[in-house]
Order: sequence, then structure tokens, then C-alpha cells
Amino acid sequence: MSFEPRPRRSTIQGLLAQILALTLLVCAGLTHAQTTRIGYVDMQRLIDSAPQVRQARERLQSEFAARDDLLRQDRLRLSQMQQRLDTLPADTTTQTREALQNEINSLKRSITRTSERMRSELESRSSEEVDRAWPQINEAVIDYANEQRFDLILPGPVVFANDRVDITDQVLQRLQT
Repeated sequence: MSFEPRPRRSTIQGLLAQILALTLLVCAGLTHAQTTRIGYVDMQRLIDSAPQVRQARERLQSEFAARDDLLRQDRLRLSQMQQRLDTLPADTTTQTREALQNEINSLKRSITRTSERMRSELESRSSEEVDRAWPQINEAVIDYANEQRFDLILPGPVVFANDRVDITDQVLQRLQT
């Protein structure tokens, strides 16, 4: 199983609306003599690439590896049972066929339940890990912006951002130290 955080659409959309409003206010309030420094940061790329999140992803993969192996073994056993059912001799009793089919159905249900439970738990744990790393990621953006004297940092996704205003790589370097 792989760990891939999903952005929260309603949160991102709300945040984008607030940022747009703030941008308009900042731009409207500035005089012609002032220079405004605006930057852009790809938050999804930060979340995907931050060492803190990558380490958490590795921990989760390790944590779930044993259960994933057991699930893989159950799937192999199910495949073998299905193959055995498909190749039963024609003179096999109906009772034997039904017993094997019932065992197959039971194992299928067990695999489905286990798989869904693991997926749910992995998503929950993944969200926890991203939430745990989020303050550090956010702080790195703010610290970099303050040090470089930016007036406004827009988080992605945005419609367009020129590479010269994209500070994502610089923030990632900061997170790696």
C-alpha cells in the first residue's frame, strides 16, 4: 500500500478565496512608490516532498508491511482455492463443491473486510502524520518569507505562477536542514 495524502478540497478552496481577498486588499492598499514582493509555494509538492512526510510515509509502510503480507498470502490462498475448485474432477460430489465454494466465499469476505479496514486505518494514520508535519512545513514557509522580505505568499494550486516567484524549492531545502 502506498501513502499519498489527499488535499482537502473544501479547505483549499476556502483558503484560496481568503488569499484572493487578501491579495486584492494588499494590492489596493499599496501606493505606487512601494514594491510588493509576492511569492508562490506549491503546498501539495511540499507535503509530498517534505522529509518529515517522507519519513512518516516510510514508517507507515513499515508499520503496515506485516499486515499487508498476510493479506497478500490470503489472496494467494484464495487464488489457489479457486483454481482447485475450477479443476475438481467431474465426479466430485456436490457437497464437496459447495463446501469449497463456501470456504472461498468466506475467505473473499474476510479479505474484503481486512482490506477495507487497512485502507481506512492507513488513510487515518496518513492524515495524522500530515497534520503532525503541517505546522513545521507552514512555519518553514513563513520563516523563509519573512527572511526574504516577502509581502505575500500564495499557496498552490494557482492558475499561473512564474518560476521566479516560486519559492517551493527554497522551502524544501529549509525543511531538509
